[in-house]
Amino acid sequence: MKKVKLIIMAAAIFLSVGGAFATGYHFDCRFNPQFYSTAGGYMPAGVFGVDYYCQDGIGTCTYIQVGSNYQACQTGLYTRIPQ
Repeated sequence: MKKVKLIIMAAAIFLSVGGAFATGYHFDCRFNPQFYSTAGGYMPAGVFGVDYYCQDGIGTCTYIQVGSNYQACQTGLYTRIPQ
């Protein structure tokens, strides 16, 4: 009986530590200024839902600027909303 209790306690500790790591902080890049890729470089994308949206698809919809480089943020196909 003590072995079963020890196994259950060890499993509970393992799962709680794993759950703590799984729910840790995740950087959400959507709140940074967004850019889209063009043949000549990167252009400001505007406001999501007002100026553009990301259609389902393969590829990178928007990027964020990290220093002098650009890093992928949202996936999909960049689509401009007509004004």
